Amino acid sequence: MHSADPQADPGPRAASFFQNIAAAMVMTDNDWRITDVNAAFLTLFRREASDLIGSPVDTIFLPSAATAPSAVAAGRSDGAQRGAARHVMASQEGKTYASFLRGDGTRFAGAILCNGLKDEDGAVIGHGAIVRDVSGAVVEQSDQVRALEARAAEFTMLHALYRRTPAMMHSIDQSGSIIDVSEKWLETLGYAREEVVGKPSISFLSEASRDYAINEVLPKFWREGACHNVPYTMVRKDGRPMEVELSAVVDGVGPQACTLAIMSDVSARNTAMRSLRKRSQDLQNFAHIAAHDLQTPLRHISAFGTLCADELADGSVEEAQKMLASMRNSADRLSNLLDALLIYTQAGRAQAQFARANLGEIIDRVLSEIGEQIEATGAKISVGEMPEITCDMEMMGQVIGVLIDNALTYVGPGIEPDIAITARQCVSETMLRIQDNGIGVDTEFQDRIFLPMRRLHSKDGAYPGNGVGLALCRYLVDAQGGTIGIERSDERGSVFYVTIPHVQDAAQMAGLDEVTQMPTI
Repeated sequence: MHSADPQADPGPRAASFFQNIAAAMVMTDNDWRITDVNAAFLTLFRREASDLIGSPVDTIFLPSAATAPSAVAAGRSDGAQRGAARHVMASQEGKTYASFLRGDGTRFAGAILCNGLKDEDGAVIGHGAIVRDVSGAVVEQSDQVRALEARAAEFTMLHALYRRTPAMMHSIDQSGSIIDVSEKWLETLGYAREEVVGKPSISFLSEASRDYAINEVLPKFWREGACHNVPYTMVRKDGRPMEVELSAVVDGVGPQACTLAIMSDVSARNTAMRSLRKRSQDLQNFAHIAAHDLQTPLRHISAFGTLCADELADGSVEEAQKMLASMRNSADRLSNLLDALLIYTQAGRAQAQFARANLGEIIDRVLSEIGEQIEATGAKISVGEMPEITCDMEMMGQVIGVLIDNALTYVGPGIEPDIAITARQCVSETMLRIQDNGIGVDTEFQDRIFLPMRRLHSKDGAYPGNGVGLALCRYLVDAQGGTIGIERSDERGSVFYVTIPHVQDAAQMAGLDEVTQMPTI
């Protein structure tokens, strides 16, 4: 036993235990000077007992490594800070950690367990401490910390990319609540993040899509772990629908499982597909009717041409002239029909050019262009207060022109047309109403009159026309995302209406009324 005080000798058996114990031990007096060390301590610190006995305990600490808080706050020098190590040991009896200095100048991280030494009367006569090298554990922990930091940095980077991705993405937990969404998701649907996170994902779907998700999509999704191109109708914050296709995968298992889902806006594509289907059907109908209507004047020309030749052969010039007049009439009808077909097919390719316009100014321009017709019929036309709308002014003028022309044309004999034009602004659209005192349209034909080449009167009857006007109106209104129809029609006359939405997005708004007819989920 290495002791500076023979009276402190605890006896042969205690000294043997002290020296042979595997733990590195050191004893100090009340002034924190080293009084004894064991062999394990000398091995750990690579020092000789003669270098340590009588030295301040601070000697074994690395300068600045074991500092009392008061020393740091006071900004003491390294020497003063090292001298504060005894205060660390005294004020933190129990286990603490510090950096220690070996005799060869190397350093290590250690754990120190310190307790007071007392005499038989309980008075403190010194201190005893066990020092353990924890460098390996610290290195291991440091590696773990670095690995965790690397993973945290990677997660932070991926999370930032998740939020900034130019795609609509969201994640939900197994309860269906939204965990996170991308900025594109928020921007597209018009929400703030705090309005979304924690809410059920199905609350942002249309009613039909919610039912489909609950009853079919989600049970199968959680069972199989993935879904692909599921068609949903989402609802923006302002209430406008948006058709999307959603693909998602499940990440993890059990209660901690969550999803990663990506949505693609397919509103424009679906609208185009609906428009193409409708256009294809219309073209089929159009081809059938047009072929019939074109053949009629051609047959007349052929028949009257044969008759004309026969009359000329018989020397009957007067009868031949009558046949020629009939041929001219049929040729004129064929020419008018071809002109109408050309206008109709060109309208089908038209793209709306939206601008703000006063509806009253558009109506005034139309009335000015057909002023002679109005005067000739003795018509009375009243126009109410008109709002500003966003529309294609040329298209809107054509639609209004056809509706007023029909109101001037389709009246009973001897009746002067009486037309009232009014407008009403609703939450999401403006409705234009044109009321007349004409002959009306039977209920069974009110849808038919908007199809091309569908006339309700004989071509040779009292009312001229080729059956293209209202079909043209429907195309022009559809191109602006609006609707056209008959509000009322009876013996008192008809009320035609045209609606134009306040926000125009041709790819989104055109054919919007057909969204519910699609297999949306």
